[in-house]
Amino acid sequence: MKKMRTILAMTAMFIISTVCAQMNPVEVTTTFNKISDTEAEIVFNASIQPTWHMYSTNVVEDGLTPTTFNVDKIEGAEVVGALQAKGNVIKHFEDMFGTDVYFFENKGQFVQKIKLLGGDYKIEGYLEYGACNDQNCTPPTSADFSFSGNVPAAAAPVKVEATKAEPAPATKVAAAAEPAATEEKPAEAPKVEVKPEAPAQPTAPEVKQAEAPVKEKRYAYSAYPFSKYFMYSGLIEDLI
Repeated sequence: MKKMRTILAMTAMFIISTVCAQMNPVEVTTTFNKISDTEAEIVFNASIQPTWHMYSTNVVEDGLTPTTFNVDKIEGAEVVGALQAKGNVIKHFEDMFGTDVYFFENKGQFVQKIKLLGGDYKIEGYLEYGACNDQNCTPPTSADFSFSGNVPAAAAPVKVEATKAEPAPATKVAAAAEPAATEEKPAEAPKVEVKPEAPAQPTAPEVKQAEAPVKEKRYAYSAYPFSKYFMYSGLIEDLI
């Protein structure tokens, strides 16, 4: 059923293609924006007539023509990445195809990044797109472009060869001699010479000398009757 719808749609497009070829509801202008000596952009600005819409870059199986970037000739440059749709992309479910389709209305923009390799460059190609309204569609339409110029040549990269460091010759390192095991002897106590004590000398008995007898002294006094004082009469020693 889906393929039948696609065939009918393509047949209708073919029938009206002659009429649509006489008009172009989408006008595309192309500019080359140089960002630097190595980077650039090709910008496509589309002006779309009312009631018409221009399909975006999304590919729909058995659907209408998506917008694509195509290169015929390129020198001194490289294409970077895919074509990018910029701006307000409308998503709409299309009953005829039974899936979502993506398109622009009124205006749209597409950008393709380019890498410049240095020196002279030249790029030739075309932008292919499709457009429809509520009644009919245009056949695949192309907007041709061609750009050329010159940028300073990129300096050749200097190749630095990495040199492998040769390993230094192995040197034998004599293992340090292990200290000889020594048997630890317990420390000897210092010798103390003990001299025998000399025998005690007998002590001579203490001799007490006899004390000479002490003679008692006696005193004799005589009184003189006629004297007021006593007179010493002499010392009389008594023999024991």
